Amino acid sequence: MTRRSLSARRAALPLIFGRGLRERVLLALYVNGPLQTVQVISAVEADEKGVARALLHFSRLGVVIKKGRHRTYWTLDKRFLAYDALALFLGALSRYWSSPRFDVPTKRQGGPDLRIRPQSDPPLDLLFGSKARTKVILALGVAPGSSIREVSQSAAVRYESVVYIVNAFEKANLIKTVRSGRDRRVWIAPASGLGRALNGLVRSILIQYQRGRISDRAPAPR
Repeated sequence: MTRRSLSARRAALPLIFGRGLRERVLLALYVNGPLQTVQVISAVEADEKGVARALLHFSRLGVVIKKGRHRTYWTLDKRFLAYDALALFLGALSRYWSSPRFDVPTKRQGGPDLRIRPQSDPPLDLLFGSKARTKVILALGVAPGSSIREVSQSAAVRYESVVYIVNAFEKANLIKTVRSGRDRRVWIAPASGLGRALNGLVRSILIQYQRGRISDRAPAPR
């Protein structure tokens, strides 16, 4: 694959979780199932340190898990509180970027769970890349159609930051905005297949907040 085609493929991938590498890591695990670290590196075509940081990030959130004794591998953690919605979202996201497939043995060597365990209930304040991005997305899940100023107030995020975040998600066709006076009203894009999947993921996370299954340290919507 040429450098130009690789850059174009990466540019087409919406940055949902803050960085393109993170999206590609999750997609590689979604498409293939369990992968060794070297296979993840090959799939996302990135350096070892960057892949290690992405895996550690999602491991701390409880999204991925590391298993194995002699040959360790990574996989999506089905115990993640919003796993089903996340899987549907990754399925929709896979239309934007196809991950290489590997021949993965069906039998795995047994051994202890080597997951880097999060503190009791993992706070999800960094799931979408930053605390501000996560707060904005969850605020839209609570009150779709809010103005940018209302989102800023409910999420406790600076107005200028909300504008930047909304513009980034709108460019990726994940958010829809409609001009309302001097402000804009914002929805998670209902007409987009990826937008619907994102909305489902957000709603699933909000349900876990309501049930008290997510730590209070996470940015619960106001």
